[in-house]
Amino acid sequence: MFCVECGKEGPIFREGACVDCYLKTHKFSKGPVTIDLPTCAHCSSYKYKNTWTSDLFGETIRRLIKNTFQISKELKKIDINTECKETKEGMACKVIISGYLDDLEINEEHELLVRMRKTVATFDTRPKTVEEQKRWFNEHGPKNPIIVVEQDEIVVGWADLSNYSTRCAYSDTVEISLYVKNKYQGKGFGTKLMDTIIREGEKAGLHAVIARITEGNKQSVHLHESVGFKHIGIMKEVGLKFGKRLDVYLMQKTYNATSTEK
Repeated sequence: MFCVECGKEGPIFREGACVDCYLKTHKFSKGPVTIDLPTCAHCSSYKYKNTWTSDLFGETIRRLIKNTFQISKELKKIDINTECKETKEGMACKVIISGYLDDLEINEEHELLVRMRKTVATFDTRPKTVEEQKRWFNEHGPKNPIIVVEQDEIVVGWADLSNYSTRCAYSDTVEISLYVKNKYQGKGFGTKLMDTIIREGEKAGLHAVIARITEGNKQSVHLHESVGFKHIGIMKEVGLKFGKRLDVYLMQKTYNATSTEK
């Protein structure tokens, strides 16, 4: 028999081709070149499918690969191995996917960058639904603005001033929230958002802005200090996330204007 690809005489493997030619034209696995892996900044747990796990890094990565890579059903007895080293961008991994095609052993290599995303920035333990986000958005108005910052028509961060309390006496007091996507941090977007939202609060006639910052978030503390926020206290162990009880720092900025009692 002659191979339809190379024309050489010999055993035919599949689709009229010899083994070498068949393997040259067929790939049995493919996947992304980068994966983001949320990681607890305090206990180093990893997030997999909305669940935090204390499994070792290698086991977590193998789970992610099984979930994100497409592996041909032709392969049997599949095995996944990784060799990783730390870089500035994250963990650079060589992924080796092995299996058997009939009695033939197949080994394919992939380069994968695992970007470690450490966060305790929010105490939300699950993503908000669309309805919850709409409700949150509609709770804002002239005295409770929301702003965003864009780059190349992509929203890379946002900030807002939310009602601190529903009680009338707190009507001139708000709570600030600010978020910048990981890949855009350290590029000045947080400072722009902070400066702008603080100005908007002053225009709205507000008196006090409260910030609650999870322990360990030094960058956020410095950002708030840069626009005049002062430390006013610590709420001890009020948050439970990633299996750890977390303190929350309280900071406050008071505008020069004096509120009139209502």
